[in-house]
Amino acid sequence: MAITLTPGQAVYIHGWINAKRSLTWSDMREKTNVNFKMLTKANLSLGAIHHLQPDVVEWVKLGKMDLDDCPVVSHLWGAHPIKHFKADLGDIVSSHWPPEQLARMGVTYQDLVGIGLTPENMKLFTNITLTGWSTLGFTKEHATKFSESQIARVFGMAKNDAVRGLRPE
Repeated sequence: MAITLTPGQAVYIHGWINAKRSLTWSDMREKTNVNFKMLTKANLSLGAIHHLQPDVVEWVKLGKMDLDDCPVVSHLWGAHPIKHFKADLGDIVSSHWPPEQLARMGVTYQDLVGIGLTPENMKLFTNITLTGWSTLGFTKEHATKFSESQIARVFGMAKNDAVRGLRPE
């Protein structure tokens, strides 16, 4: 699949000497300096970039997309930070994505548990409140498995209050 480029985009992406008015996935494979961010800086629409290669796995495999692209590409490509970008718990913590953004990218509480989330390290997510954890699928059943002191450390409240504020599984 090819996308049509304006003259300015052609020069920006291909260079002055080799400028051509289209871009293909083969071009992307050959050009080590061209990636998703560069294409967006060239003012290509997300739809056009998606048309170029609709498979997020191919983008990641070639190193043309990275974890910080995930919030932008999650809706069109179905990109998931853990499944596609192999994000670990440290990556997710350091991203400081709000819980609503994590949920839009398909990240759940169970996904985070799967990569090492525990009651002890939940406190690392300083930007996520009890309501935010609920957005990610943290339920009454999860909270009841926490000790009183774990709930107090993570949420700053009594266990009964935390459990009362959550929905059932």
